[in-house]
Amino acid sequence: MTIFSLLVLILVPFALLVLVVLTRFWPLHTVFIRVSWIPLAALFVQVILWKPLLARLSYFAVLLPLLTGVLSLLLAIVGTTLILSKSSPPERARALLIANFAALTPAILLLGFFLFSFVSGLKQWP
Repeated sequence: MTIFSLLVLILVPFALLVLVVLTRFWPLHTVFIRVSWIPLAALFVQVILWKPLLARLSYFAVLLPLLTGVLSLLLAIVGTTLILSKSSPPERARALLIANFAALTPAILLLGFFLFSFVSGLKQWP
């Protein structure tokens, strides 16, 4: 594994760990707003470095976006729970929506890829 793939593998679970640890110091909605960009940044790193990752990892290179998408979905579930709980101040509602969309973007792209692969497979079915 390259240093870049290790960085991506560590970056997204680190977001969930930071989310849990920092709730001791700040409210959960504040921590979520600060941490929600990490899956999007990890996906951005993967897109920039796709050629070296594909050359070094071959078919295992698909695991990095898959892990990013799954953990992004988990982070988005936390954000949706925060929005629906109404425990945060009303002025934070817009910031929570934007942060939730930022956290959900890699998961949306992953689900779109799954749908595209499924439809492409159906077209080749005799």
